[in-house]
Amino acid sequence: MTTRALGRHTLQRGCATGARRFLLAWLSLLGLVAALTPHAARAHESGFTSLHLRVDGEQITGTWESTTVDALILLAPAFENGDDLPKPRPLDPAETTALGNILLGALELNSNGQPCSASILREVDAAGAGIPGARQAIALELSAHCPAAVGTLRIRYPVLFDLDEKHRGYYSVQDFRGYQAGVFTADRQEAVVDIRQYSALQTAREYGWEGARHIWTGIDHVLFLVALLLPAVLLPRDRASAGESTGIDDQTASPRPEGEAEPTSGFRRLLTNVVWIVSAFTVAHSITLSLAFFGIVRLPSRPVEVVIAASVFVAAWNNVRPFLSARRSGAAMAFGFGLIHGLGFASALAQLGLPSRGRVLALLSFNLGVEAGQIAIVALALPAMYYARSTRAYEHWVVRGGSLVIAWLAVVWIVERLMGVDLISWI
Repeated sequence: MTTRALGRHTLQRGCATGARRFLLAWLSLLGLVAALTPHAARAHESGFTSLHLRVDGEQITGTWESTTVDALILLAPAFENGDDLPKPRPLDPAETTALGNILLGALELNSNGQPCSASILREVDAAGAGIPGARQAIALELSAHCPAAVGTLRIRYPVLFDLDEKHRGYYSVQDFRGYQAGVFTADRQEAVVDIRQYSALQTAREYGWEGARHIWTGIDHVLFLVALLLPAVLLPRDRASAGESTGIDDQTASPRPEGEAEPTSGFRRLLTNVVWIVSAFTVAHSITLSLAFFGIVRLPSRPVEVVIAASVFVAAWNNVRPFLSARRSGAAMAFGFGLIHGLGFASALAQLGLPSRGRVLALLSFNLGVEAGQIAIVALALPAMYYARSTRAYEHWVVRGGSLVIAWLAVVWIVERLMGVDLISWI
């Protein structure tokens, strides 16, 4: 045999040997998969149960949900011992009763260290409970009564973990402020949940404070109101030129160059102007806040925030270069743009999370908090504005100069909110 022929023969033997080894490895892998298939199928079939509870005072209600496969395993644990899994099927009334008794014997609910007495009320429609694959699921309605209003709820849930270490028991607990959720596992079969009980006084206090805090920290709302209030202590130029009395002693008042606004006469007239502005703003934002709260009006937040910034610019620029009629222009802008500001307040209220009870009380308290915040701003600004109104510096430096700064900030906000960028991080 020549050297070339010997090399070709050796190469062919090597290829055949490699092919046989690959085929043996592939067959071994298939055999392993076939051997594990029953276990894999079981792990896929029995996976999870869920417990959903609602707490109101000393009463707890809820549902327990499971696949019918897991329910049948609970009824006949011998399926865990290597037998084939039960096929999904509806449970008969006797099995449902037995399943409820097993659940009551395993589930423990304790309130403030004292046990709560639980009972199964009835089987409920799994499809109505929102369970995926409802034909292969079962849902039981349960109820529990605790010795006193629940403050701390301890849940012990040793269900199916002794039969399936990979089982998951999902839970959720709803109180009057929202949901708390988690998962039970073989290593974690207890959960402790702090319950927030409904209190009308606490709800009013909490949402009222949040309303006041929102307008105090919402610099765009504050500057819109300030821009409207700054000229309120001055008599409009058209009425000043008509010779309307300012109520200030002519001998002590410094003469005004032609074209300058005159200070308004008396605190009563000033208060009337301010009440018109604040009342118009209050009525307007209360309307849209309520409409958005009840879902009647819904607008995307970005356009709303852009228009709010634009309203600040319009109110400020009207003080620098007046383009609206002076008479009641402040109240008109307060009402018109207040409708948009109300949508901004509604967005802030929604972010707080609305309670399941006392929703209207939360709305009213939040709105009253906003009004209290407005009154605080007016109470702080009005005395200083009133006593500074007769000086020339007030119109030039406070009204016009301050409004220019406000208008510049409003332009920055408009750009930021249109482009989704943060140009000035401190406001």
